[in-house]
Amino acid sequence: PEVVGDAAVSANPEDHGDFLKNVNLLWRDEDMRNIFKARGNERIRLFDWGKSADLAFDIMAGMK
Repeated sequence: PEVVGDAAVSANPEDHGDFLKNVNLLWRDEDMRNIFKARGNERIRLFDWGKSADLAFDIMAGMK
């Protein structure tokens, strides 16, 4: 949930029926798919490989 936010449908990983229900919902509902696509495209802007690399480097540099 921390990564996807409101850009994905969540399902109980222990409940195959719940997972299939949500996949089926997205499969059949084009409007919902488009909503999640748009939300995903917005969320992707929050993540940056350069920032992640800089953060990882700073953490590792502090371990000397």
